[in-house]
Amino acid sequence: MKLKNFGVFLAIFLLVILAACGNEASPSKKETKTDLHISAAASLKDAIDMIKPLYEKAHPGTKLTFDFAGSGQIRERVESGAPIDGVLFASESDMDKLIQAKKSNE
Repeated sequence: MKLKNFGVFLAIFLLVILAACGNEASPSKKETKTDLHISAAASLKDAIDMIKPLYEKAHPGTKLTFDFAGSGQIRERVESGAPIDGVLFASESDMDKLIQAKKSNE
């Protein structure tokens, strides 16, 4: 008799536990949103305009914001501490200057 009561108790206990964990919609993973600000050489604008939508489609949740200027102007902005996430230079020498000044890594 005690074994039967224990079985009933166990069944009720499991039902209560399962009901607590039941069909409640679990929150979906928080979608990570990333905004990247990239300064690029003006000569690269046409290529970037073609590539940007393809990149954003392949990486949902990532928004790219570009500003365009001469490579020297971009280097000066980075050296002065402007909030830039990435740079695209037309000139390798400007990138080398940033690396030498320890304002960027390769």
